[in-house]
Amino acid sequence: MFHDWRLETNIKGLFAAGDQLFASDCFGHAVATGHYAGRQAGARARQLPTPTIDDKQFRQEKERVLAPLDKGRSLGWPELNGAIGRGMQHHCGAVKSESLLRLGLTRLEALELDAGNRLGAENPHELTRALEVMNILTNAQLIIHACLARRASSEPLHFRRSDFPQNDPPAWRKFVTVRLVDGVVKQAQHPLDYYEPLVENYRRYAVAEETE
Repeated sequence: MFHDWRLETNIKGLFAAGDQLFASDCFGHAVATGHYAGRQAGARARQLPTPTIDDKQFRQEKERVLAPLDKGRSLGWPELNGAIGRGMQHHCGAVKSESLLRLGLTRLEALELDAGNRLGAENPHELTRALEVMNILTNAQLIIHACLARRASSEPLHFRRSDFPQNDPPAWRKFVTVRLVDGVVKQAQHPLDYYEPLVENYRRYAVAEETE
């Protein structure tokens, strides 16, 4: 997730920590960022007015979450999970290309449409798994959109595109982000040192927070 010095993401009010952050893969980092993001989120929450429930949004979300419990739905979560994995293996493997990625995205979109009508669950355990696999499906689509956005290979990212074989050309030494806006995937680019100045920002946010 793209975030600022407070670990607040580009979705306002949503804070991230641990493996949700870029290039983080250790227990100590997860503990430290979780503690820090929790304090920052608490401070943000105290500044906001009491939220109101959007009844329409609540009903729509309830209907979406409970839909797999409807009778007559024949697709199980293991089958959907396997289909996603096979699709990613075939179309988003170690070496990627525009044509393969586009085919993979088409396949995932077809799976999403099919799952929306047929994904079923017999009990709360299966319902949890069904919802998890739908999240995996969304994440798979996100990965392919990100792969399409980076039109260059990269050695540090272990990223290879057969149609763009040059590793880390100067024009692509940057972060590439994707996000969903009104149902449309939008791309953006940011310099590697977008968080600068490092020392001043660390003192302003992290050190100041620790001394309060």
